[in-house]
Amino acid sequence: APFVYEITNNFNGNNIRKPGYEEAIITYNPTEKKITAHNAGTATLTIRQKPTNTHNEKVFTCTITVSKYDSEFAWKIANNSEYLIDQTITKAELFSRATDNDLPVTIKSSNTNAVTVDNNGTLNAIGAGTAIITVAQAESYKWLPISEQQITIIINKHKPVFTWNPKKITPYYDTRYADYTGFFESSSTKNNDGLQLTSTSSDPQVAILEAGTNAQKLDLKTFNKPGTTKLTVTQSENWYWAEWSDSYEITPQDPINYVPFELKNDN
Repeated sequence: APFVYEITNNFNGNNIRKPGYEEAIITYNPTEKKITAHNAGTATLTIRQKPTNTHNEKVFTCTITVSKYDSEFAWKIANNSEYLIDQTITKAELFSRATDNDLPVTIKSSNTNAVTVDNNGTLNAIGAGTAIITVAQAESYKWLPISEQQITIIINKHKPVFTWNPKKITPYYDTRYADYTGFFESSSTKNNDGLQLTSTSSDPQVAILEAGTNAQKLDLKTFNKPGTTKLTVTQSENWYWAEWSDSYEITPQDPINYVPFELKNDN
C-alpha cells in the first residue's frame, strides 16, 4: 500500500532562517527516503500507510530536533601575551573556530593608542600600552553565536641593543693613539627621533665617551692617566624605544710596546 508523508510543527520561528527554506525545519524526499535539515527547531514526521483489504492503516511518527553547530571558538594566544610595537597579529594567529565557519567576526580594541584593528581583522601594535581585544560573532541559521570573548595583550617598546667595540681597538692612555671612533653603538637607528645618549665615567681622568659621528654612536677618549674606569651609557626613551642603560669597564694600556705596523722579512 502507498505511504503518505506528513511533516508537522515544521515552522521555524527564529528570524534567522536558511534562504529558500524559511518555513521548513526539515524536508523529506520519499524517493530517496532522505531527511534534510534546514533550520534549528523540532518537527514531527508522520508516515501513514493507507489501509487495504487485508491491512489496517498504519501510522509511524517520529520527532526530529535540529540544532545549530557550535562555533568552537578558542584563543590561540595566552592572556596578557606581550608584543612589540610594529608587530601584527592576524585572525588566524589570534583565535580558531570550527573549520568551515566563515562567518564574519567583530574584533575591537579597547585602546587604539596601543592596538588598532584593520579591515582584515589584523591587530596592529602601534604604541606601548595594554589593550583588551574583544571578539564576537552573530549567529546564523547554521551556527551558534560567539558571545563577546575578551583577552588582554600588552604592547612593549623595543629594547635597544648596545654594542661595545673593544675588539676593534686596544685603548692606550697615550693621547697620540686616542682616536677610538665608534667605541659604543646603539641599535636605535629606526624611529630614533628625540632619543639622547648620555654617558658617565667612574674616573673621567682615565677615559670618557663623547659624541660620535651620529647620534647613536659615542667615541672613546683616553687621557694620560693609567688606571681603570667604568663607562656607563644611558639612552632616553621615546614612543618606540625603551630607556636603557649599560656599562663597560676598560683599563687603557701603556703604549710602550705598540707597533703601528708589522715588519716582514722577504728572505
